[in-house]
Formats: sequence, structure tokens, C-alpha cells
Amino acid sequence: AGAAAGGGEAAISAGRPYGGDGKTAAAETSRWLAHAASWGYVSVHDAPLATAAAVLSIADGDQGELFFYIADFDSGASGVSEWNASLTLSQAGLNATTGCEALSLDPEDPRCAKATYSGVMRKACCGAQTKGKAALFRRHPAMASWPEGHNFQVYELAVSDVWIIDGYGGAATFTGKEYYAAKPRHNVPSFPPAKGGAAAERAAAAAPPP
Repeated sequence: AGAAAGGGEAAISAGRPYGGDGKTAAAETSRWLAHAASWGYVSVHDAPLATAAAVLSIADGDQGELFFYIADFDSGASGVSEWNASLTLSQAGLNATTGCEALSLDPEDPRCAKATYSGVMRKACCGAQTKGKAALFRRHPAMASWPEGHNFQVYELAVSDVWIIDGYGGAATFTGKEYYAAKPRHNVPSFPPAKGGAAAERAAAAAPPP
């Protein structure tokens, strides 16, 4: 799976600065959410495929790649090499330790992180296929025994942009390039923001408890 796979969990910061560093922190959280999630809601937004949506198992690569294992008859992709799609994830879908229920948050609460990753879904090829299959089978061991006759294939969502809300103050949006450049880290926004902007917010987050 992702960068934190195989050795501990992604780091958790004490507070996400509001201001100049907000987008970077949001991108890090989007990488964390993609790594922590094992399933998500995938929507298709393209012809000649019919508009459709499905719950799919996922696994991320160490560079933030989003991999799926899809039967051709499930994807409706026979003869179609790629299509526009989006993946929606919610922190509410994680386990009791990192999910929103651990903080008694309703899934619709802004502090319960949710993100939509938009881009192009395509069959993985070459090294990406090998990497994706390894990541998927590591995260979802049962996949190794799925029927060969269903023609399961490794797909990858090439992310072009991300929308995420994980706290008060509205959503953040950023490019796929910014998503892939970020490191997986669960930044928990603090509210209200500290006076003095991002620098003061960082100082407050780093300060020892009273």
C-alpha cells in the first residue's frame, strides 16, 4: 500500500495551520486518507460508458497511486481503454481507531474528513500493473483467489484534481500534481485559527501542554 505501509502508520500532526500552508496540509491529509482507506465509492463520468457508480476495494502505491481490481464485465470497459472517473472517500469509512466514530463525529461533520479524487481511470500496464497488483493483494488477500474467468484487471485512477473538507472553514482544492507531491499525514485542523496566521498556528501546535 502507501508510503506508510509495512512500518507504522502515517504521522498525525497536532494542528493544521490556516493560511499559506493550508493547501499543503490538506494535500497531505488526502494522501493519508487514500492510504488508510480500503474501499471507496467510484463514479464514472464518461461516454461511451453509462454513468454509473460502485463501491470498490482500493489500495494505494507509495507515490499515491490509486489502484483497483475490476472485472471487465463490472467496469463495462470492454474495448474502452480509459474514462473519466472519481473516487470518494470518507474518514467515517475507516476503522474504530481512525474513523470518525472514535471522536463521536457524525459523518457529515466537517471535521470528519472526506475527499473526492477526480481523473482518468485506465488499465494499468507494465510496471504499474505489477506494482498495483502487489499493493491490492497485500491489502486485500482474498483477491488472489478470485475467479480467473471473470477477467479481473488492475486499474489506476490518474488523479487530476482533489476536493477535500476536513474541518471548519470550507473545502480545499488542489491539483493532482500537488496530491502526488504530498506525503501521507493526518493533519487535524484546529479552530478557531490562532491570531497571527499560519506561523502562530504552528507555534501553538508545537507548544507543550499547559
